[in-house]
Amino acid sequence: MKKFTRMIIILLILALCTGCNSQGNKIDIDIADLSNSESYNMVRSILLEADKHVGKTIRMKGEFAHQEFDGVMYFVCITEHQTGHRNGIEFILKDAKFPDEYPTAGDTIIVTGTFMKYTENGEEYARLANATYEIVKEDD
Repeated sequence: MKKFTRMIIILLILALCTGCNSQGNKIDIDIADLSNSESYNMVRSILLEADKHVGKTIRMKGEFAHQEFDGVMYFVCITEHQTGHRNGIEFILKDAKFPDEYPTAGDTIIVTGTFMKYTENGEEYARLANATYEIVKEDD
């Protein structure tokens, strides 16, 4: 009976850790390890059905890019389909200053944040808020 109880405890601990990132935060949607095409399709689906994903923690891998528009800097993690089509999700890092605390354009990153919608100039957009990132090394 002790072995059975010990096994149940171990399984519960493993279950609690599954779906968590290195900070122990729960990941609701993890697309970082999908192929480029699968990741592209998942990002497309998330953006098309944004209301279903608001408040969920999303982890994704892609190329870092930034662009200034009307005095506002936008940051995005871009995925690419095998056909060459690209899409991405905008993100805002938690407590970071650009450019010192952001990756370099073109870096492959894994970004994790809370999916949210916002309105700017009468248009609705989506992004990952309070995001964190890690740079993916070439051999990863």
